[in-house]
Amino acid sequence: MVLALRQFVEKEVVPVAQELDAAGACPEAQVAALAELGLLGAIVPQDWGGLGLDARTYAMLVEEIARGSAALAALVTVHTAAAHVLALFGTAEQKNRILASMVRGEILGTVVFEGAVEAHRDTHGWLLDGATPPVEHAARSGGFLVPARAEPDGPTCFLVGRDSLGLTVGAPVGTLGLRGLEQSTLGFTAARVEPRNLLGGVAGRAAEHLEAARAMARLGVAATAIGVAQAAFEAALRYSRQRTTFGKPIGQHQAIQLKLADMATKTTAARLLTYDAAERGLGDDRLARARSYAAETAYEVALESMRIHGGYGYTAEFPIERYYRDAAQLMLMPAETHA
Repeated sequence: MVLALRQFVEKEVVPVAQELDAAGACPEAQVAALAELGLLGAIVPQDWGGLGLDARTYAMLVEEIARGSAALAALVTVHTAAAHVLALFGTAEQKNRILASMVRGEILGTVVFEGAVEAHRDTHGWLLDGATPPVEHAARSGGFLVPARAEPDGPTCFLVGRDSLGLTVGAPVGTLGLRGLEQSTLGFTAARVEPRNLLGGVAGRAAEHLEAARAMARLGVAATAIGVAQAAFEAALRYSRQRTTFGKPIGQHQAIQLKLADMATKTTAARLLTYDAAERGLGDDRLARARSYAAETAYEVALESMRIHGGYGYTAEFPIERYYRDAAQLMLMPAETHA
């Protein structure tokens, strides 16, 4: 499965990644192709149309996607986090109505991890009021997992459709990296939420719901960072074999060899740390450390790759500057919730 995805990425993702990044465009065609491969439901149980993969295998697949495009991998990450929570806590009706469509890519979802949203009961369900900071992939998502403060129940999660009355999705916010992810703010003005869209049919469990979403997002971010680091290392290795100084490729100079060895070692360490955390369970605190270390590794490896490329590494002619920008944003994901 990993090999098949690697071939897909090399053929369909890598050739257009730089162009899409420059345009700040969402990789819609690639998302549709991943949906056809079943990867938008990678961790969703087979009973609901997903592949039912384990966390480690999922991380391996996200890494392969990120080698071609970190923005595409991040999009899969936030969508998977939303699908994961719905699969764990959703009612049978919610799963039948929403989860199957998410697996097929008919509905793309994302999770709101921070914001100031209030929920009030009325005779017809709930009304949401408030706003959020920019949310990953909100500009194109069809559904949102939204935590809100609901008195007297406590923090509660709601499934909010894009077409909900009272919901305003802001224009995409320009970002330094992950440009195709298209972050947007969300505004709620007496936004109507039907009782059937209360996640799991139970109020007051947002902390549990968001912790599950955060864990899956951390795994996806760690895997994405590993993919970025691997791509940056491979680019540096190729360039070191092509660029010559003093009559030989720069890769034959010890200083460059030491840099490449350090880059490969850190990337491998981040990968093993992530795999170990995934195998021990998404609730383990090792996953938070893996995400942090992998993101820092991606940033450091991308910077070293840029240095090996010299002046070319800072130009849009080479993808190194994209890796560097994407790695910087990965260090900020996922956001912690303040619901």
